[in-house]
Amino acid sequence: MSTNLPLRETVLSWLEHARTLPPTPQAITDVALATLPQWDVLEDAVAAAAPRDEPPDLYGKVEGDWVPSISALLGESGLGEATRLIAQGADVPVTEVADSFVAFCTGPAPVPERWLLLNADLPRKTRIQLGQYTLQTFTLDELRQAVPMAALHGLRPRSLDLITGAPFLHVPDPDRKVTRRPTWFDFTGPRPEALHWQALLPLVLWGSELLRVDSVFTVARGRRFDLNPKNVPRSSRSATPATSTSRPRTSRP
Repeated sequence: MSTNLPLRETVLSWLEHARTLPPTPQAITDVALATLPQWDVLEDAVAAAAPRDEPPDLYGKVEGDWVPSISALLGESGLGEATRLIAQGADVPVTEVADSFVAFCTGPAPVPERWLLLNADLPRKTRIQLGQYTLQTFTLDELRQAVPMAALHGLRPRSLDLITGAPFLHVPDPDRKVTRRPTWFDFTGPRPEALHWQALLPLVLWGSELLRVDSVFTVARGRRFDLNPKNVPRSSRSATPATSTSRPRTSRP
């Protein structure tokens, strides 16, 4: 952490400056924040702590030069969201946000994964290996580790509680490009059942009820998390708390 101390201090200074920003939406968009003089200082600190050859996804080309990416450093990291919350008067844990941002910039780029939401009822804390695949019902702590800027959990308008305990089949997919655009119900091309039959077939044979893939999306843990829990399909029994011992079956609306 000592080698990244200048970056951490710069982020803390950025967050302190956020308290002086006007809370109007047009003044705290990512684009507006990137025009502040303090942003240039933060960019330089990122470039010093995380050269382009280490985490290349933090950079983009502008007029032929590689520069830190605004969309990555403000959008994907969650720093922009933290800045807006502070400007709007929210009580944000700034030290946790700074540590999370430093880890985002200096940590190794994670391997992208495909996550498939299944319409199944599984016990809590299920974790079964099926070849390269893992069948898992994630706990809230596990989900928080998967999203960037976990320090903002509880302050965001959406909550991970909705998918806590949901049954997911996930598999590494290193060749897949992770975008910030959600892929819910994006079934262009072959159906996911056809692409992932090696793992789904044992599950189909395991139970008597019809197993279906409700949605598919891509995750790079701690860096990009395309899932918006508001879009998770829910059945008429969704009033059952997500943290209960049994999770309601999900279904396509």
